[in-house]
Amino acid sequence: MSVSDRQYRRLHQSPAIPYAWAREAARRLDLGLVDRASMKRLPVGLIKDGGPGKMTNQEHIPDALWSFHAEKSDLVMLALEFQRQRQWYFSLRLALYLFVHIVSLCEARTLTRASGIPVFVMAVTYTGDRPWVPIDGNELWTDTARQYMTMPDFPILYYDVRHCEPQDLPDTAELRIMMEGERELQHHTLYGHKLARELQLLEDPESRDVLARFLAEFSEHWPRHISQPDGTLQLVEVKWDRVQTAEDYLMATSVYSDAFSRLRQDLREEVREEVREEVREEVREGLREEVREDALREGRQEDALKILGTVLEQDQLASLARAWRQSGWFPNLDAVLAVRDGTQSWTFLLPTESPSASNNS
Repeated sequence: MSVSDRQYRRLHQSPAIPYAWAREAARRLDLGLVDRASMKRLPVGLIKDGGPGKMTNQEHIPDALWSFHAEKSDLVMLALEFQRQRQWYFSLRLALYLFVHIVSLCEARTLTRASGIPVFVMAVTYTGDRPWVPIDGNELWTDTARQYMTMPDFPILYYDVRHCEPQDLPDTAELRIMMEGERELQHHTLYGHKLARELQLLEDPESRDVLARFLAEFSEHWPRHISQPDGTLQLVEVKWDRVQTAEDYLMATSVYSDAFSRLRQDLREEVREEVREEVREEVREGLREEVREDALREGRQEDALKILGTVLEQDQLASLARAWRQSGWFPNLDAVLAVRDGTQSWTFLLPTESPSASNNS
């Protein structure tokens, strides 16, 4: 199980998040308001036969199953599935889950012939590294099979969390914060503060706190050190594992941001002093203006690469160095720090203007 899957499973142990999914499902299906008191966690279906050679295997599916009542429906079944890997037959798995759950509920007499089979919604969050849209089940059949077979049609709320457009995220605030955390907190950005403020606006205190702990697990992987001009690393220590409430998360992001701001300011002053010393030394040695500018540019490029070395891949660094050499262009320090802090992409540093225009800017 991937780290992300574990995070999602822990988060959904709280009834507050399935309740948010129920509200999103009711909104999407136009079922009206959800009765929170009716929310009930059900035992998930159980596949006892794992297939040929796996008769002893048992797989619980999917990750959670809930029922609730809405204004326009006496009963709605909501199954939550967290998917990390792409599977060409994923639509078949969802159909299998659907019917295993229905059969399990019938055998447990939760559903009866008199009650009938209610609305059954599958909510799927995909958190893989590559974009993915599952293939429609009917497209899996051969041409001949399509004449005789068809997939069951049931509502699926599917989100490719890392790659969907922002406007395609759920309207429900808790789910949007959850997915924005997955999208934005993989690396240190200023977005942590924004999410911390959004947490404060949630009305439900349980939602605020469980989401704060969820976001802190992403923030725990942010860089703990910042590179100094002399090559040493300075520690920025934040106790993310101690975050228990939304207020804790807001304080932790503030401590982290303040610490990095102080270190960035110190680093900026040291680099400026190095540049000034380089200029003075070159003037004393009587170097021509052209040579002085070349040396200054190379020194700034080295400083830039040293700063970026902790946050960029080697191939990205090589691309920057090559582009700078070919164009005779170099970025200003604020641009380098913006990329290091995650507020700009590394491609922001690639030369896009003539050397004279870029240097003047």
